[in-house]
Amino acid sequence: MSQQPELPIEFTMDIPDSDSDMDYYVMLEDRVSDLARGHTDITGAAATLSQPAAGRETAYIFAASVVVYMRPNNINATEKHDNPAQALKGALDAIERQVRQQRGKLREDRGSLDDLWRAQVEADPSFDEDDATP
Repeated sequence: MSQQPELPIEFTMDIPDSDSDMDYYVMLEDRVSDLARGHTDITGAAATLSQPAAGRETAYIFAASVVVYMRPNNINATEKHDNPAQALKGALDAIERQVRQQRGKLREDRGSLDDLWRAQVEADPSFDEDDATP
């Protein structure tokens, strides 16, 4: 069995006084790789983890933005949380949900096209399947 090629994943972290960006990158890479396994629609991903409220007199809020480069439409999600790991996890949960919805919709659309194709073949006996493609 052939191994799936490594996906290009870009990760940017903009959190002052933090040096644990590798843990976040591993979380991102694991989740995106799991989504891509067995599929060819995901071609890469990018994520940013930041602390937009740094230096202000507000509660520490972290924002995670994730984009998955996917055919036919890219998918993105943003999540805010008072914990950076939870912000990233929330954005990845939303990405996973959207990827599964998009794949389901594409499967339904493909099933509808196959049904139309079969109906055309059954309705027109002179229709030559070898001369056309769905």
